[in-house]
Amino acid sequence: MRACIGLCTFNGEQRLPETLTALGAMDTSGTGLTRVVVVDNASSDGTASVVRAHAALANGLRVELLSEAEAGKTHAMRTLFARTDEPIVLTLDDDCLPGANWAKGLMEAFDSCDRVGVVGGPVRNQWRHADGSIGEPTRLAAIYRRSLGDQDMGPKRRVLVGNGEFLMGASMGVQRDALEASGWLERVLLESRTGSGLECGAEDAEVCIRIRDAGWDVVYEPSAPMEHVIYAQRQTAAYLTKLRGAICRGEPALAWVAGEVSGIEEAERKAARARRLYYKTLIGTWNSRRRIRIAERRGKMDGWTALVDRLRDAGA
Repeated sequence: MRACIGLCTFNGEQRLPETLTALGAMDTSGTGLTRVVVVDNASSDGTASVVRAHAALANGLRVELLSEAEAGKTHAMRTLFARTDEPIVLTLDDDCLPGANWAKGLMEAFDSCDRVGVVGGPVRNQWRHADGSIGEPTRLAAIYRRSLGDQDMGPKRRVLVGNGEFLMGASMGVQRDALEASGWLERVLLESRTGSGLECGAEDAEVCIRIRDAGWDVVYEPSAPMEHVIYAQRQTAAYLTKLRGAICRGEPALAWVAGEVSGIEEAERKAARARRLYYKTLIGTWNSRRRIRIAERRGKMDGWTALVDRLRDAGA
């Protein structure tokens, strides 16, 4: 089956060479892959020049460049799917390093069943120090390693069935028919990255839930490994505070997408409880993770409030 690799990037000049080199080192025999499509999402650095300098990878994949002027990964993903036609698109981020079997593992999972809609493999965080060396994470980064992208669901291929089980968009293969059937490309509820910002951090889960609800399988494939580079600035308290706040802000809307909230009255109760917990944390939390805890509670409060407003506007 024909497939391509899609990579959305914002100001990826420094990160892209390593990622493209890793893509060129993969075994792509028998995968149907012929190209990597890079979507330059409103970059202001030398991203386009880097892509052009890597037009042909060592394993024969050609690299093509698209541009999306409106900042935000959702806009870049729409451009990717609108301007490609392969039935399967394997996606990764510009801070990810695929293993040699990444593409083959994902494609073999698609071949295992006609109803496989989305596939993802294990992702291991690679901790980078300020000097570029690889080592151990900071104490806070180790605590929040899952939020930073660590994904390991065991040694066996399996279908993910619960709303709490989803895959990372940084390492994901998508069946075009499944994504179109989910309606995600036309109506996205949870948008996250806009340039260098973080808005909610739950779009990966939304994609998985909506593809599953459309009647397709969400599959974890252990033979498709990926490394996710976590740079020093992402291991700081400031970044983790921002990240955890964004993730928690997206959780209420995600609960709505998953059908876990019955209607506006339940959403209003949860919003009121979130406000109480936020003010309780603001007054009473004084440990080393105070900033992060407050950001989490504030995120939940803002998320439930936004959901209530949205439901009121929709007359739900």
